[in-house]
Amino acid sequence: TTAPTAAAVAQAWTPSYARLFVRTSVVPSLASYDVVADAAKVKGPVLVLGAAKDQVLPVALSRQVADDLRVRIPNVTYIEFQNARHENVPDQPNFNQSINAYFLSVESQK
Repeated sequence: TTAPTAAAVAQAWTPSYARLFVRTSVVPSLASYDVVADAAKVKGPVLVLGAAKDQVLPVALSRQVADDLRVRIPNVTYIEFQNARHENVPDQPNFNQSINAYFLSVESQK
């Protein structure tokens, strides 16, 4: 699972009721972190994974990465695992099947 930028993570971690009073900042070394810009440079298909029960990076951030990438590049696939948390996506019962199907579809596009 991922997020578009470190600033998006900082905002997601700030409770909505506190946003009027709390200002977040991101250290310069993380401020330049931009998953969408970097992934958009990929010449092939891109796979974005989401974990619906992620408490580290809310799943909305993974969805945003996929949506933002679709604007920039044509071949983006988003797979969301409904019972996954941040750390256990590969342990999901349908993980292997989903990933295998994705790679087979990529292979068939050659």
